[in-house]
Formats: sequence, C-alpha cells, structure tokens
Amino acid sequence: MSKKPLLLFPLEIKAREFPARLFLAGLAVQNGYDVIIGRSKTLHRALYKFPRGIIIENDAQPRSQRFFAKARKMGFKIFSWDEESLVTLTDAIYAQLRVSPQTVALTEAFFCRGTGDVESLQKTYPEVADKFIASGNPRLDILHPKWTGDLVKDEKRPTTILINSRFSIVNPFYISPEKAKGNVFKKFGIPRESETGRHIEGWLDHARDMFLAFAALTEKIAQAFPDYRIIIRPHPSENHGFWKDLADKYDNCESFYEGAAADWFLKADSLVHNSCTTAIEASLTGLPSFAYLPAGDNIYDAALPNSVSQRFYDADSMIAALKELPRLSEDIREKTSLEARKSLSSHIAGIEKSESSAIIFDHIQKTPFEPFHYKMLLWRLYDAFRTNLSAFKQAIINLFKKNEKLKEARVGYAQQKYPGVSEEEITDLLQKYGYSDFKVHPWHHEWHMISPKK
Repeated sequence: MSKKPLLLFPLEIKAREFPARLFLAGLAVQNGYDVIIGRSKTLHRALYKFPRGIIIENDAQPRSQRFFAKARKMGFKIFSWDEESLVTLTDAIYAQLRVSPQTVALTEAFFCRGTGDVESLQKTYPEVADKFIASGNPRLDILHPKWTGDLVKDEKRPTTILINSRFSIVNPFYISPEKAKGNVFKKFGIPRESETGRHIEGWLDHARDMFLAFAALTEKIAQAFPDYRIIIRPHPSENHGFWKDLADKYDNCESFYEGAAADWFLKADSLVHNSCTTAIEASLTGLPSFAYLPAGDNIYDAALPNSVSQRFYDADSMIAALKELPRLSEDIREKTSLEARKSLSSHIAGIEKSESSAIIFDHIQKTPFEPFHYKMLLWRLYDAFRTNLSAFKQAIINLFKKNEKLKEARVGYAQQKYPGVSEEEITDLLQKYGYSDFKVHPWHHEWHMISPKK
C-alpha cells in the first residue's frame, strides 16, 4: 500500500462512468496512489466497511448531504462533479435541483463543466464560491482520437446509423410513466404550481411527445434504409424492451446496450438523436450527428448537443440528408472532431487539449489528508450499528411485505445500470489508455483494487 491516501471511485451507471473514471484512476495509480473502484450503492449503504480515503463522487445533490456529512465525520475527504451536468435544462434549474450548497460545503471541490457554470453557481451560492472549479469531465478526455482508436475500415460492413434514445422518464424501466413523472417532483421537492414546477411539467410533456416522434422516426429510418445497419442504443434507465420490440420488426435493425456508447462511435457513419448528451461525445470522436427536432427549436431542447449537430425539423428532410452522407472517413472524422472541440471550448473546460482529468487530479494531489483521530473510529462504529439495525428492520418488513415481481424488477433495473466489472475489463481499458505499471485484483464488496507495481 502506498503512503498516499486511498482513492475510492464509486460507479452508479457503468456504461456512463466506468471508462472515464478508470482513466482518471489510471492517472492516480501512475502517480503512486492506490485506488479501489466498484458499485456506488455498496459504498453508500455500508460505508463503515471501507477504509478511509478520498471519495470521488458523482453529484452534490441535496439528497447526498447526509452521506457526505457521515463520510466527513468518519475521516473521508470528498471531491465531486455532476455526471448529468454536460446537458442541463436551464442554469437556474440546474443550480436549484442538482446542486446543494450544504452538500458542496462538505466537499474539497465541486468540479464544473466550464467557467460559465462556475460563475453562475458562484452567483447563486456565494457562501461556497471557492468550491467551484472549472474542469470539464473525464468522459470527454477519453474521446480524443488517440484513445478511441482507429476507424473501423471494414469495407464489407454495411453503412451504419446509430440511434441514441434519452427518454428514461417517459419510457421508464419498470414503473409507469405517470409514476416516473411524479417521482421527479418528489425527488427534488418541487411544487408543481411553482415556476420551476411548471417548467419541468412542460419539459416532461415535451419529452413524452419527442419520445413518440423519435420512435416513429426510428421506424421510418429502418424502412428507408433496408441495406443499412440500424443500431438503437437506449438510455441506461429506459425500458429497453420497448426498443428491442421495435427493432425486432426490421431485419436491418438491432437494439444494443452492452458496453459504452463510445464503442459504436467508430463503427457507425452517423448518429441520430434528440437533444442527447451523446451527440457531444460522438462529435468529439468525429462522428457526424443529426438532431431531430419535430417541435422546432424551443426552451425544452438541449442547446449544447444540438449545436454540434445538423438540425432537422421533419423526418423526410433528415432521411434525405442521411442518404447523401458518405461513409465515415478519417478526413470527415478529423474535421468533425476539430470543429466540435472549437465550438464547445467556450462551454466546457479542458476540452480542446483533453485535460479535464489532469485538472481534477491536480486538485486531488494538493489536498492534505488528516491524521487518524479516535472520533473517526467512534463514528465508524456508530455507522456499523445504524446500518445493521436498518438492515434488520428491513428484513422484518420484507417478511410481511412480499412483492416478488417488484423485487425482481428492481434487481433487474440495478443490474442494467451496473452489471459489474471484471479484472480483465479493468486491465484491458487501462492498457488501452497507455498505462502499464499497475496490478489489479478483486477487493471486497464488488470492488477492485488497482495499485502501482512496486
């Protein structure tokens, strides 16, 4: 074990977070740190089982405040950024719903998308202004062509259109759309009749309309391009069965979720989306993006991903443009990537030189780690008592409250979001990112340890 503090990388959604957090973890290991990485829920439910260190969290919402406070009392340090901040509704709503000044105050730093976000958050929450750092996101670092690899040049493969869905609330995994909609207001404690509530209500209605229109567009594309390969990639929290059933209608259409979305960026020739974060990521690898906006440009669309896409307001004009698009070549890829980085540089820090991970790690390195104090042990013992008491109470409740169908659905949803990681996956990705002097082994509780070779 190194004398430097242990770094803990919790993962909530594997497809979204695993590669980028592993990229940052590799940078840390290269600089002498030990890292453990694994399922976020395990850490949050039983923190007392984990050794003290620096936790790299994926949000600073109001609901995270209790966990952050507990972790601090047990001697942990916390850094955080918001994995869902690359695309936001509005600056005001983002600050109100996704960022809690009380939670941010418990972190060493909260990393933001860019200087614009920092200025907006500092103005909204001046009491924690020094916590906000413009860094971008490591998810964008790994989309640099030197990490994404060579373009697939199989001349026998059919022209491929990648279609990305983003409708997790109006096409939820196992609950009804009505319940999912209500959960949005419940989760953030927003009254429906408030100004923010009315905006969210309008956005959810818009999302429902776009979901139906996007599904219809997908069928039209499948019908218009019988000789193409059509790949549908659902959102991690969506009902994937809907898209599989749609894809099964057509011989040229498939629905895939396994692996990261970036795995398809070099196998496809274009991306079709509706205000989806994936368009930002795809454009950085050089994949041309097509935004479908049948309701026109409006306040409920996400401006940033649409800004790096060709925008279409009806299905026929998009299909006509797709027919004219050549197969993805290195020239197209390079041109698209450079234009996207230049366009996004004023919004996202570190994007032109892919240096978000370096910015974040520099702050981690500069953080002093407190020596052990007996109060930390007392809080750890207290957390163990409370956690096990809660588990015992829940077990008693479950004896009298049996709903196997709901239990099965929840397990399936959790498995869809985080199917686990293997030692081989970690090793292969770290080597892909240029790291070599490390060792990996299973740790505990669905986590893995990554250490420098001594």
